[in-house]
Amino acid sequence: MPEEIKDVNQPENKEKPEGTQPEGKQEKPAEPNNVPDVQALMLEIAKQKRTIDKLSSEAADYKRKWKDTLSTQEQASMEKAEAEAAKEEEYKKLLKENTVFKSEKNYLVLGYDEKQAHDAAVAQYDGDYETLYKIQQEVQDGLIKKKQEEWLKTRPQVQTGGQNEPEDLFLKGFNSVKPRF
Repeated sequence: MPEEIKDVNQPENKEKPEGTQPEGKQEKPAEPNNVPDVQALMLEIAKQKRTIDKLSSEAADYKRKWKDTLSTQEQASMEKAEAEAAKEEEYKKLLKENTVFKSEKNYLVLGYDEKQAHDAAVAQYDGDYETLYKIQQEVQDGLIKKKQEEWLKTRPQVQTGGQNEPEDLFLKGFNSVKPRF
C-alpha cells in the first residue's frame, strides 16, 4: 500500500500549542497572602506618574508644533472661534442668571420662601418639572395649613348649648309673660 496520506492542515510536530504547560509541570497558584508591599506600589505609582508627565509634555510639544505650522490667518481664525465660544458661554450663563432671577422674584410674590423660590426658578429653567412640582406641592401644603390656622384663630366660639352660657334675654322675657286665656 502507498504511504499514509498526511493531512496538510495538521502540523508535523506534535508539540502542544503555546501557553500550555507540559503534563509534569504545573504553575503554582498564587497565594492569597502574597500582597505586594508599599514600596513596590509606590515605585509603580512613580513610574506611571513619569509616563503620564512624559506623554503630557509630548502632547504639548505636538500642539505647539502644529500651531507653528499653521498660517497666521488660520491662527487668527482659530483664536476668533475660541473667543466666540467663550462669549457664547458667557452669554448663556448671564441669560440663565437673568431668567432665574426674574422667575425667583415671581415665586417670591406667590409666597415662596427664598430657598424654595430659587430652587423652583432653577428647576423651571433647567426643565426639571418633577422638582418644580414637588416644590409647588410643598408651598401649597404650607399655604393651606397657614390659612387653616388663621381661620381657626378668627372664627367665633362655637355654641354647643351647654349650661355655662349666659341667659337668653328673649327667652326670659317670653317666659315671664302669663298667658291670657
